[in-house]
Amino acid sequence: DGTPQSRVIASPKFDAAGTFIGSSFCFCTAEDFARFGLLYLRDGVWNGRRLLPEGWVDHARTPGPAQPEEGLAYGGHWWLGLGGSGSFSANGYQGQFILLVPQDDLIIVRHGASPLAATEALRDWMGQLAASFRT
Repeated sequence: DGTPQSRVIASPKFDAAGTFIGSSFCFCTAEDFARFGLLYLRDGVWNGRRLLPEGWVDHARTPGPAQPEEGLAYGGHWWLGLGGSGSFSANGYQGQFILLVPQDDLIIVRHGASPLAATEALRDWMGQLAASFRT
């Protein structure tokens, strides 16, 4: 089915109280991030086994009631629309992205360290990159 079989090895970071810093600080390879994206692209099912509750992925990509002023809509911990209509993305610090475009069965992972001043240009580039895969 095209699902990678190797093991994901993530290195999460915890605060002084031992609480996982859920907004960021999960160090992974690009391949690990792609696997995480694949889990969401496949509606929370991995190797035929449901890992996320049914409906969770739809919830994650549904705009929430309060929207940030950053030009993109925001769902349940995912940004919406970066790669076009129906896309959703995990946008990390200094230009790290996991961009999912379900209608194209596409996952784009970017590891990078870009200056914060380049954020808008980088988002535009990610959208153009996703568009370049459309047939």
